[in-house]
Formats: sequence, C-alpha cells, structure tokens
Amino acid sequence: SISFNTLSTNVLSDENGLTDNFDEQQVQCALEVLKVAGVVRRDLTSFEEKMRDRLRVLAGRMGATIDQECALTEAVVKSSTSSAIVPDSLSAVEIETILATCVCSEEEDR
Repeated sequence: SISFNTLSTNVLSDENGLTDNFDEQQVQCALEVLKVAGVVRRDLTSFEEKMRDRLRVLAGRMGATIDQECALTEAVVKSSTSSAIVPDSLSAVEIETILATCVCSEEEDR
C-alpha cells in the first residue's frame, strides 16, 4: 500500500516526466509475475512440509526396522525358535522401510 501510494505520488507529480513513459501494461505484468512467484513459493513450502513429515515417519519406521533386524539377528545367534520374531508376511510399508534402510544406510551399518 505504501509503495503504491509512493508510486502514484511520484507519477502524479510529473516532475520527472514519468507520466509520459509510464506503461500500465508493464506494471500489470510485473504484478502478475509477483503473484505467480507467491503461488509457487506457497506450493513449494507446502511440498517441503509434507516431505519433512513423510521423512520423519520414514525415519521412525527405519529405526523400528533396524531394531527388529537386530532382534532377529540376536535370536538367530542364540538359536531361538520363537515364531514371534519372524513375521509371516510384510506390508507395503514394511517393505518400503526395509528398502529405504538398505539404500540410506552405510555399508558399515549393515
């Protein structure tokens, strides 16, 4: 609002001959560009928040999978025959977590 008032005051004073060179179409184009930039920024911020949330959830799942893998390895070493340690099946989320753990972990971590 202040900048528009300043712009209109400068244009209307006509000390610099701005009214002769003033192009309303250029101003409208600049305003549209700013509007699009605002929308893009809002969308990117939303995307960033969603990705951070998903990565937090995935990190938690990866931690749980690593703990489960450690428990399984420990049970194998102790020759445990408990059926609760080895799952009958894996959900898509568990498979995604196992794959993410394999991709994201260092060779020494495995």
